[in-house]
Amino acid sequence: MTAQTLHLLVTAGPTYSPSSHHLLPINTSTPLQIHSPHITAGITIRIQNYRGLPSSSPSTSSYFTSAQHKADLYSIAFSFTLNEDIPGTDLLFGNDFEKPIRDRLPTGFGTAYRLLRWAIDPGLDGDVYAEHPYLYGPLLSSINVLRVGGKEKASGSEHKSVREHKSVKEHTGNTKHDDQEQKEVGDDIITEGADGEEAESIRLDLKIPDDGAKRMKHFLNKAHKEAFVFEAGRKYSCDFFNGYLDFNDLALKLPGVTMKLVDFWDGQPLRYVLKHRNVAKGIDQELFVITFTLIPEEELEAQREKWEGSGAGGKGDAKEKEKSQKESKGQDEHKKQEGFQDDDKAPSRETFAPLSLLQDCINLTHRRTSIHHDFVTMKLLTPIQITAYLDRINLPKKYYPESKPTIDLAYITTLHVHHITSIPYENLSIHYSKEHNVSIEPDYLFDKIVRRGRGRGGYCMEIGLLFHRLLRSLNIRSYMAPARSRLRNEHNIPFGPYLGISHLVQIVTLPDSSRYALDVCYGGDGPTAPLTLESGKACRNLGTQEVRLVNRHLDEHVEPAGQLKSWVYEYRNAADREWEALYSFGEYEFFEEDFRAINFGVSRDESCFQTFTVIAVMFLGQEEKNRGTGDGNIGGEQEQDERKDGKKEDEEDMVVVGKVMLKDAVLKRNMGGKTEVVQLCKTEKERLKVIREVFGIELTEDEKEGIKGWRTELEG
Repeated sequence: MTAQTLHLLVTAGPTYSPSSHHLLPINTSTPLQIHSPHITAGITIRIQNYRGLPSSSPSTSSYFTSAQHKADLYSIAFSFTLNEDIPGTDLLFGNDFEKPIRDRLPTGFGTAYRLLRWAIDPGLDGDVYAEHPYLYGPLLSSINVLRVGGKEKASGSEHKSVREHKSVKEHTGNTKHDDQEQKEVGDDIITEGADGEEAESIRLDLKIPDDGAKRMKHFLNKAHKEAFVFEAGRKYSCDFFNGYLDFNDLALKLPGVTMKLVDFWDGQPLRYVLKHRNVAKGIDQELFVITFTLIPEEELEAQREKWEGSGAGGKGDAKEKEKSQKESKGQDEHKKQEGFQDDDKAPSRETFAPLSLLQDCINLTHRRTSIHHDFVTMKLLTPIQITAYLDRINLPKKYYPESKPTIDLAYITTLHVHHITSIPYENLSIHYSKEHNVSIEPDYLFDKIVRRGRGRGGYCMEIGLLFHRLLRSLNIRSYMAPARSRLRNEHNIPFGPYLGISHLVQIVTLPDSSRYALDVCYGGDGPTAPLTLESGKACRNLGTQEVRLVNRHLDEHVEPAGQLKSWVYEYRNAADREWEALYSFGEYEFFEEDFRAINFGVSRDESCFQTFTVIAVMFLGQEEKNRGTGDGNIGGEQEQDERKDGKKEDEEDMVVVGKVMLKDAVLKRNMGGKTEVVQLCKTEKERLKVIREVFGIELTEDEKEGIKGWRTELEG
């Protein structure tokens, strides 16, 4: 199937529901006007070299011959009047999707997306790796053109979901002339500015620049957004355009490269949404939704009959219109936040959702150039995400932020213990996937480990980076320090020099100035509690095993002894054994970006053991002491043991009593003494059962297929 055999269908409505949508005329002076209890809006779409429905649509518009738009390929222009005031921080514009797009994101998307969020607009809110992906920015800093109009009367009791194509006038012209005729969205082009003295005074009082690009930069400042209010009854006009997305060739045309959209179809529409969102108040209300849908040649006639058959309204039949009116009622109820949508909101035709996000990334990158220190700060978890994370690790409620717990050693110890007994150390993404690599994008990690509910964990950089976000979001002073590991021999004893950086630990400073290293992502011989940064102070780890940190000079250091030292993590399995050094780290901070390069090497270098060894490790609390034995409820919810004093386990400090470990085909178990072999897996079916039942990890069918033909597949 090629671009020339596909046709475009553009619809819009006041809600996500397809039954509330009407066909949008393209490249005409006739906007589609939308009325709802929340907004009155007129929408005009212009697309260069248009091919699609309605059949009568011109192939182009005079818009693209104007001096300021000769390089642009499409425009989404709209005017709107709200029925209630909305703060400038809460009116958003962007994309969202009904289904995941993480598996269809093109190469280079991660870089463009990070640049967009960190170096371009820190006000953006997005999670492209979620089950219901979204990417929104404040309208004030995201839209190319913003024009402030005059105050009008509220729309009153008229709440018809979509008024059929009725021409409205577009704001345009010279902002300085009060007597100029005010025009609305249509043939004319919206320009940056204001209409009338009152509207002009709003821009002047708030010191809003006259230039669109400068205005966007101005509203990157949070205080400037907070000072602006979209007033009820006042008309605003906007235009969103660029020269990168070519709907005729179905291609994303970037400087020096062209990407074919048909290669990234994922079965859902490209959706632009204007919405009112306030997480703290629980508001997540769409104001209008525009969908772009691709129609194959063989289905064009059926779609033409559906959308054009009944004439002016652009709807297929009276039943659909009646359904639309019913569904429009009650839309003022606030919806769930965090990007989750109802099941009936997405048209079912195939389109090109992932590329739209990349296009927006590149588009905004070219339009904004200012960078300041806030752009590279870590994105913290939202309160809802924090709660979901703490639920994931089964933390007692007395340690949740709303309980205002004391940040002390007991607190970080509880976090540490619950983390390692709830989230497995595993490198399955390298082996059980078609890509055989590891993504450490922050939102993807949260989605994979916390949100999906499939018991997934990760290896050191996955868990470590996500845990760091949690610590920072809980206002715990911490930073990530890079660590160098040593190899192990056939007896599992560390030997040889410290190699390149392949691990990380968290350095935490408590309010009393005491400092600890937290490592929740090392695996089997990792610490089961925070370690004090006091050289040589040993503590009990698991069973008879002891661990400690020693601050000393390494043989590999080229600086003289005494001038350069590292912390060395050591263990011994009994008091009469020798101390063995596993890894070392220094007291200097690495950023997420530093670990991206390291992660690439660790997960892709065929000489690294991670790429040729399947590993999963889970520490066990008292209530899971039977995990891995075949007794009890393995891999599911566990019954809490009653203590002698009658209290439940979660009312006291959890104690790590053992661990289960999978290395390639061998499942082992250690309950604080000698390690014993529990099972030798002979086939993939047996290993997948262990992964599911012992470690509680549910792999998808695609993930299971991914190991076929890979070097670690069990072929028996």
